[in-house]
Amino acid sequence: MEYFFRASNQYFTNDGLVYNLKILNDESPTIAVNQVQDTVNLTSFYFHGGISDDYGIKNVRFHVAGGEIDTGLNVAIHTNRNPQDFFYGYNFSSMKPGVYRYWFTVADNDVLHHFKEKQSKVFTFRFPGFKEIELQNKSGYSQLQENLTEGKEVTRNIQQDFEKMRRQMLNGQLTDWEKKQITEGIKKQSGQLQQLMQNVSNENRRLNNLSKNFSQLSPVLLQKQKQVEQLMDQLYSDELKKLFDEFNSLLNQFDQKKFDELTKDLNYRLDDLNKQLDRNIAMLKKMQVEKSIQDIQNNLEKLANGQQKFSDDVKRSSHMTTDSLRNMLRQQSEEIHQTFSALDSAAHQNEELDRPYSINKSGSLQNKISKDLNTLSDMDGKGKRRQQSEISERIARSLKQMANNLKKSMLSSQMEIDWVQIRRLQYLAANILTFSFEQEKLMMDMTGVSALDPSLTSYLDKQKNLVQFEAQLRDTLYLLSKQAPQINAQIGKESLNWKFYTDKALSNLEESQYPKGRVNQQFSMASANNLALYLSEALQQVMDMMKNAQPGDGSCNKPGGNGSSMPGLKAIQDKLKKQMQSMMNDLKNGVKPGNAQIGKMLMQQEILQQAIQEQVLKGNLGPDVETQLKEAQRLLNQNRNDLLSKNVTQQTVNRQNLIFEHLLDARNAKMQRNSDNERESESAKNQLVSHPKSYFNNDKTKENEFDIMSSSAWRMNYFYRKKFNSYLKNINGQ
Repeated sequence: MEYFFRASNQYFTNDGLVYNLKILNDESPTIAVNQVQDTVNLTSFYFHGGISDDYGIKNVRFHVAGGEIDTGLNVAIHTNRNPQDFFYGYNFSSMKPGVYRYWFTVADNDVLHHFKEKQSKVFTFRFPGFKEIELQNKSGYSQLQENLTEGKEVTRNIQQDFEKMRRQMLNGQLTDWEKKQITEGIKKQSGQLQQLMQNVSNENRRLNNLSKNFSQLSPVLLQKQKQVEQLMDQLYSDELKKLFDEFNSLLNQFDQKKFDELTKDLNYRLDDLNKQLDRNIAMLKKMQVEKSIQDIQNNLEKLANGQQKFSDDVKRSSHMTTDSLRNMLRQQSEEIHQTFSALDSAAHQNEELDRPYSINKSGSLQNKISKDLNTLSDMDGKGKRRQQSEISERIARSLKQMANNLKKSMLSSQMEIDWVQIRRLQYLAANILTFSFEQEKLMMDMTGVSALDPSLTSYLDKQKNLVQFEAQLRDTLYLLSKQAPQINAQIGKESLNWKFYTDKALSNLEESQYPKGRVNQQFSMASANNLALYLSEALQQVMDMMKNAQPGDGSCNKPGGNGSSMPGLKAIQDKLKKQMQSMMNDLKNGVKPGNAQIGKMLMQQEILQQAIQEQVLKGNLGPDVETQLKEAQRLLNQNRNDLLSKNVTQQTVNRQNLIFEHLLDARNAKMQRNSDNERESESAKNQLVSHPKSYFNNDKTKENEFDIMSSSAWRMNYFYRKKFNSYLKNINGQ
């Protein structure tokens, strides 16, 4: 509609105004939603949505439908902002397994003509079934083994390139161009190796998250899974990365002597990595069998419950048609035979293990169940409902018996393996201590020895015998590590140090470098003591796990609890401080400390080191706690070197005080963090998902006046809001 009028008076001439009135249709609101799945809690989803309307927004709701659920939940928004973004989170973990559809709706604020709604895209979440989980696990473990095997090949190639480079250098046949080609190849392969190990860690975590979210694993198996995960995460060690970095730096200013030392160290690390890759392949195969058997056992129990429910339905529901009965039977029969097939596959994988489990497949029960299923499928008549119910109950009992037989056979087999591991750990700990005593005795006998001493030959022979003894014990430890995930990365690192110092001591003696030889003998002895201590801890873990695996033992779910070991550490700290002060006074008076005194102090230092390492390996510490513990570790290493060189000063004593202060700060920070977590957990108990906005990467660009106006509570009438939104779209290139 259009109208025109003129206005004039004695001061103004005639002028005209034209008015246009336009009727606007009230359009439906708009909504667009993007979702992100949590990478750890696979049943959690986070949503980022955008909504707008030509007049205003009343509400946004989240809808879930599936199974017995059909519900809508309000989403927090600002009704006076238009347009606006919203964030939301939802967790399906408490739902029964099934398929769920979910979506968002937005409603405008048209009170007069009813609120108009617009629905977002419909999303679907489905709990994976037994067969799907089995296939994903098979595919994932196959990929892991391929990556580990490829890692072994890359490691061997790097070692061969180092050896080729070393030989050609000795023969004077290495040109600058050849050196560049070989070093570039080594550099490229080291990067490839690091990426492979990262892929292994990521894929293993994905499989573990799949199991934690959708498989009902026992606490013992979850603990093993966590231990294997830590092993995978630490395959490409910081020490190895540091050595490769040193190699790359050495290429700029080449030094033959440094190159020889570096290649020797790298070969030690790469040999160890090769063994660790073999060990992890064996651990993965073992873990795959254990998880498969656990999933099969759980599924047999689930199928037994399904058969019992079917029996009850047949007995009570006379209205059920023959077709519906036939379909239910066909589905259950397929699931049961799929489980039998999965059991055969797991048994085949089990036979490939170095030490297979004794798996009771209950072959006679399988035949009995199959026969009963065939009988049921032939019974279509309504007059046979009672007989059908009885057969279904019999199948349910047989399935439960199968699950029980499987559980008992695995438990019995695992206990047998655990006892073997316990005996081997006891043997290793005792013999490594024997090595330490023998190494100490040889080191003492060599005190003040000269190059002309006729007994040097016998000392050299004894050191060679100790090297052979160490190699034998390390081989036993390696074989055990392929069965026991409790043999963690710290044990592997200390075992490598033990070999390194023992071999170096022998090399020093062969080259008549007796003072250096005695120093490395001391380091070898210290590494052996550390290793014995770590193995004792691993032994306790195996025994605790064995106890917790036994049903009905009333054991605590969290052995050891949350009690602090700080009072015990304080006593050790006070004792160490007094001993250091006494040693410092003796040194001032010209009295040299004995090896027994040094040995006791080193052992107490190792107890502190073990306490710190325990906390670090548990993880989930937080940056403040981790910083304090790492600083304490650094100071401990410095004091250890002072003790080994018998050079205890006031600085050593001061460092010891700082160590305990760092431990106290770490404990206080951890207690504060736990307290904050408890408060956060309590306050968020009734929320669906906390802080969903943090799961989206937002632009960090500086907010300008347009962003402020767009998200503010200021109200603009339709004309100006339309102009403003159009302008925003233009400057954003939309």
